[in-house]
Amino acid sequence: MTQLPPTLQQLTDRYDPRVFELGRTSARLRLTGAGPEDADVVLDGRTAKLVPADRSRRPDAILSADARTWKRIVEDLRGGMDAYRAGRLQVRRDLHLGVGFLAATAAGPDGGLRFRRVETAVGPLSLTEAGAGEPVLMLHGLG
Repeated sequence: MTQLPPTLQQLTDRYDPRVFELGRTSARLRLTGAGPEDADVVLDGRTAKLVPADRSRRPDAILSADARTWKRIVEDLRGGMDAYRAGRLQVRRDLHLGVGFLAATAAGPDGGLRFRRVETAVGPLSLTEAGAGEPVLMLHGLG
């Protein structure tokens, strides 16, 4: 049986589904570089389960970093986004899913990054919230 990196297990154990609404029944993220073998995180909207990478299944998102960066991400609640901005963590395929997973494993008492959907008469809206205090609203579109 494959031994999964303890850092990735710690990260997965912190997953908080209240922070990131998956918006689909399930998703698979591949986490690479933390150990000799890659690992997958399988999300079902409520739980996150770390399993050995299944090479027969295409992951929805791939998060890649070296072992030292993964360790920093686990030790520092803001480490994931800091590593991403510094280029030490790459997110491929589904950026929304990758960043949502990082946010859901980094929720702290300061009202960190949160993702959710709101149904409207014309379709769903995706909301991103961060921090605490008086709300500031930013709307953007495709045009």
